[in-house]
Amino acid sequence: MKIQVKYNLPENTYHIVSEVKREKVQEVIEELLRSQLGAGSDNNKPNNIDIYIIDIDLKLQGDIFNVKSNTGNKGLTTGILARLVVELNINSDKVTFV
Repeated sequence: MKIQVKYNLPENTYHIVSEVKREKVQEVIEELLRSQLGAGSDNNKPNNIDIYIIDIDLKLQGDIFNVKSNTGNKGLTTGILARLVVELNINSDKVTFV
């Protein structure tokens, strides 16, 4: 199952393309964030760009996450996703789904 998150930094908006049902996207992202706890730090310099793209691939067999992004830094990726969870909780108009 795949989820793609595009975060537009200048507009502070999220655009989500997902094979996961809309009401389950937050749950999947929260589980991904929990799986990252204790994973260690990433000292790579974050990319300074306007649109960050995060691709999440969840293998249901074994609950294995594969995350790819253009952020340049795992901490930035985690921060973008954590903020997305907040926006989803408040039903923000900053989040659109396809």
